[in-house]
Amino acid sequence: MSRSGLYYQPLGESAENLKLMRMIDEEYTRRPFYGSRKLRLWLHDQGYGVGRHRVRRLMGLIEPLKCQFTQRGLGGHAGKRRLSDALPAQQQPR
Repeated sequence: MSRSGLYYQPLGESAENLKLMRMIDEEYTRRPFYGSRKLRLWLHDQGYGVGRHRVRRLMGLIEPLKCQFTQRGLGGHAGKRRLSDALPAQQQPR
């Protein structure tokens, strides 16, 4: 193993990416049939000039968090919590 691999500390997501993730999560919760292309157009209408590949990457970061926080209700019904419930309070953008 190289020395640089030992000392590498990932930076995490920027405040802008966290804000975009929250917006994507809220819109995807309202319209689960939207894909990355439609969400990119929606974000463009909201005033955010982002690319489809960035939206797709952020959507990929959101989904594992939702799966991790899936709750089982009575009768086998799976209820999903929102991304804002999964993020720590200090990382939540305003």
